[in-house]
Amino acid sequence: NSENQEVRSLAARLTGGLHIGAQRPTDFENTQGWSAYLHNLRGEPDIENGRRVFVSPRLGACSSCHRADGLGSPAGPDLTHIRQATDANYILTSLLQPNLNVAPQWETFVITTTDGQTRIGFQLAELGGTHTYADLTGQTFEIKIDDIVKRDILPTSIMPQGLVTKLTDEELRDLVAFLASKL
Repeated sequence: NSENQEVRSLAARLTGGLHIGAQRPTDFENTQGWSAYLHNLRGEPDIENGRRVFVSPRLGACSSCHRADGLGSPAGPDLTHIRQATDANYILTSLLQPNLNVAPQWETFVITTTDGQTRIGFQLAELGGTHTYADLTGQTFEIKIDDIVKRDILPTSIMPQGLVTKLTDEELRDLVAFLASKL
């Protein structure tokens, strides 16, 4: 029953594992299959649990780069109003395939500086002779424009693909419900 499933899921999470259904899709490009699978889970989506997944550094860790409802980091796109711009399947697709729709302002750069250091991040600002970037962890850093030897755009999102594999079925469903509830 659903109580046993919840207990197994919690026990798995506490011991470092995940409780994932055997029928969970494995193809990240199959948004329709994932959507149907999540829709058919027992119980109703829990928006408050989705909020916990969003802010938890051990679960979704979304808030290390994103904001929603004033929670999280301004380093990446603010997701507070994502529901107004799109539908839940777009949100799910973005979680499954973060490289599919990277907006120009969130393109990832590989920057090599005069001291031989290479950094990866997306540009947040340019002020005077300095660029401000956010790295893969959401931490910001500055580089003087004169110190940049090479700067290339990566064809991928700074958000790694496969983050959904860190979540249980219910956590993923609830995260999508939380993000879709942003009105």
